[in-house]
Amino acid sequence: MEKTKLECNQMKYKAEREISELKANAKKEAETMIQEMGTLKKEAQKEAEQFKVNARREIEKMAQESENRKAAMLKVD
Repeated sequence: MEKTKLECNQMKYKAEREISELKANAKKEAETMIQEMGTLKKEAQKEAEQFKVNARREIEKMAQESENRKAAMLKVD
């Protein structure tokens, strides 16, 4: 009886230790994922900002070209 109780306690301790290790590993993985998500978010924000800048430049370029065509048409008349 005493041996079975001892074995039971040992198995319980081992299971608790494994659970603790799994929790610690899961926490580390979650923290890593959160950091990676933050990095990805920053990268996406930079890309979005660059896209806006490029779009603004393209719109300004198109507007200037339109103004130039308009001015050229007025000179023809």
